[in-house]
Amino acid sequence: MTTEPQPQLPWYKRPILPPWMPGWLLACILGGLGFGLALEFVVKPNWLGRAGIFGIGFLLVLMVLTLAHAKTPAEQQVAGLYPPAWIRIPLILVVVGFIIFTWVEKQFRGPAPPANLPSPEWALWLMAVCGGWLAFRFIWIGAKILLSLRRSGEPSGPMRALPMGLSALAGGAAGYAAVMWLWPQAQHGWRQFFPWAAAVAGLVAGLVIDMFLELRSGRWTSWLLSFRLPGYREQLHAPDAEVRAAAAKAIGAMQKYAVEAIPELITALADESADVRAEVALAIYFISWYAPHAPTEVAPHLQDADPRVRIPLAAALAKPQTTLPPEVLPVLGDGVVDPDSKLSNMAGHALSQLGPRAMPALPALRAATFDKQPPTGNAFEALGALGAPGIAVLAEALTHRDREVRFFAVTVLKYLKPPALSAEEALRAATMDDDPHVRSIATDALQRLRPTGT
Repeated sequence: MTTEPQPQLPWYKRPILPPWMPGWLLACILGGLGFGLALEFVVKPNWLGRAGIFGIGFLLVLMVLTLAHAKTPAEQQVAGLYPPAWIRIPLILVVVGFIIFTWVEKQFRGPAPPANLPSPEWALWLMAVCGGWLAFRFIWIGAKILLSLRRSGEPSGPMRALPMGLSALAGGAAGYAAVMWLWPQAQHGWRQFFPWAAAVAGLVAGLVIDMFLELRSGRWTSWLLSFRLPGYREQLHAPDAEVRAAAAKAIGAMQKYAVEAIPELITALADESADVRAEVALAIYFISWYAPHAPTEVAPHLQDADPRVRIPLAAALAKPQTTLPPEVLPVLGDGVVDPDSKLSNMAGHALSQLGPRAMPALPALRAATFDKQPPTGNAFEALGALGAPGIAVLAEALTHRDREVRFFAVTVLKYLKPPALSAEEALRAATMDDDPHVRSIATDALQRLRPTGT
């Protein structure tokens, strides 16, 4: 006998006085007092500041207890004192604003600083250190571009969070130090607001600049590599198969700058080496993103014996506004279940671009989600793009034994909104899932489908 899952109650309709409330209240009060004592000798607040600090400690302990206690969805309905973001965020902003107000109000009561304060030496040294790091970071990214050029366009390494974080910290520290150096009086009283504001602005600027350089480095590599395009086009006819394969790989890395080389790449699809043909097919796939029309001349090569050739070529032809050769969908259907995850996701992405036109590939997409290990991530997006038949498969996937399948399915359903109404019952059942991430996303999906008050 199965139990029908109950819809999750809104937070404001849940009982607010569970049996363990006295213990919770005592723990929250002790947490607020402890938080206040810990900051008493650091911040030295007035009575308003002490009240705000106590409130923060109280709320932190309450949230921790709520999340720690609610182990199952049934308990979450009873113990769920954790309000949604549209309530939580304004409350946090009010508390933070209250703390800032009390700090500023205290600083206004302080005496004015002398008018002839000298600029602090540490500010100049700090700016020099931060500037040195940012200069080193520019050199670092330039070296990655040069290394990628030596490898014929192959990326020299992924984006790393640590260097980006250090750039953000360097930007914030440099902004703080610059204000202190230019305006020494900012060390006193309410004027401290300005160096901290500059620190926040510098932190954001450092992060944005670092991310911009990292994301643009690939495009700059493609542009610099395109100056060697004539030489690589000649190497497509070299007697050595490895040289031909490397040339095709480099041309593919040029992306939009190598559109004019598509005819020569199509000719190279007749190469006797399967490795060369695979690199050529991959290059055509990457360049076709920027070509105005699909390279229909590659259609005869969809019968190639190597899936590394067939699948990229079929994906290159799968453009929404073009007439598909009859071989494209069968090749993509086979590709979405290919053991090579790179090829299977390429096929899944191409099918998702076709939308309902990819309906003949529905059985293959179902196999790619239910039977393939690991499942093809882009196949779930393709199912969502199919409409009602694909959504039915996604709803069924919410009961799959594999947690990864359920996670992919509920994530796609979350962003489908109105089309996902047919999967509403399955999403309600998913709010009782064993995995907390699946439960959370299913709850968000239901809120998107049925906002509060509708």
